Amino acid sequence: MGNGVLVFNPEVVTTATDTRSYFPVWGGPVPGATLCYSWTTAQPCAGFPATATHPGMGGGATRDYGYTYDAITRCLIALGDAGILFSVDPGTGAAPRVHSGATVTLKPSDFYCDGSSGHVQGYTEARLEAIDLAHVDLAASTVAVTDPDGTVLAAPALTPAGTVDLSGIAAADHPSITVTVQLVLSSAADFSATNHPVLVASYEGDAPQVCVRTVVEADCAVTQVSDTATATDGSGSLTSNTVELAVAPGAHCKPEVTVNKEICTVSNPHACGPGGGGPWAKKSPVGLLQLLGTAYWRITVTNTGPVEATGATINDPTTHGCQAAGTFDLAVGASRQVYCDSFLLALPLKNTASATFSGLNEPPGTPPTTSAPSSAIACSLLYILTKES
Repeated sequence: MGNGVLVFNPEVVTTATDTRSYFPVWGGPVPGATLCYSWTTAQPCAGFPATATHPGMGGGATRDYGYTYDAITRCLIALGDAGILFSVDPGTGAAPRVHSGATVTLKPSDFYCDGSSGHVQGYTEARLEAIDLAHVDLAASTVAVTDPDGTVLAAPALTPAGTVDLSGIAAADHPSITVTVQLVLSSAADFSATNHPVLVASYEGDAPQVCVRTVVEADCAVTQVSDTATATDGSGSLTSNTVELAVAPGAHCKPEVTVNKEICTVSNPHACGPGGGGPWAKKSPVGLLQLLGTAYWRITVTNTGPVEATGATINDPTTHGCQAAGTFDLAVGASRQVYCDSFLLALPLKNTASATFSGLNEPPGTPPTTSAPSSAIACSLLYILTKES
């Protein structure tokens, strides 16, 4: 080839019948060329020139650096130091190679989102669009229909109308197919800045669905969502019906209700009633109730949770007057105090109370929640003296 010729890393192409290396070369007397070696036959590639130059590309001064093989068009895509991007026929070395191709994967289930079956009746056809078929050598062009794993299902011919019949492939057996068309062209006039030929595959089935996924904010105040979907296709703008859905509260959207049961440490009804100053404690002082007497109780119910507590009631099986407070609601951060009294015939007495409540916006049928119990003790003089002796 002469002195000063540079040889660069090859592109290795493996087909069903051969494994070849294509070497880009240039320098010295060679303005740019391709060398081909067959590893299958252990000799230069049959039908390929010993030194395939490219006189039709930039006057031949391509100064080849490297190639990449495009399996769809079956072309070597070449680029060299001259900055010229061109194609080379891997079988003959001719450049440019007027080939094209396209591949499209069709998976009908991707067009539905309701999780139901039966939407797809069958595949119909694939067709070439935006291309003048007079520029296509249909007999020399090929079609392959494959499964996702590459298994060839069919190799139908392109019809004179530029279509491929897919009706013989069962959609139930092959829920996803890929159609690859390799075109031999007589002209590249259809490929321009304003025209882009495409390959379209179609099937027969129900109208496509559009599903909207709504993410509800972590806000316990959200009780309902309302969605309307919009889209645009070849027919124009689309607007769906509006879907409204109630939002059930999550585990963190529940009231946190606490109960504090206390006994008044004085025997004055005015100090131990609503608005009275008490004081209050968890156990009555020595001698307050003598051997028996009237105990004054206060129950404080507080909601420290993120949502309102509804339908709250007091549970106090020993002092039924405390349960007479009825049913009430507690806003977030709110407290309610219930006052009651009881005449004690037997001392000492440990009085325990709790609260049962529901949460705002809980789904129907959700059972009420009962708080942790709280107790206060009414002590007698006899009990205290006995304990101290």
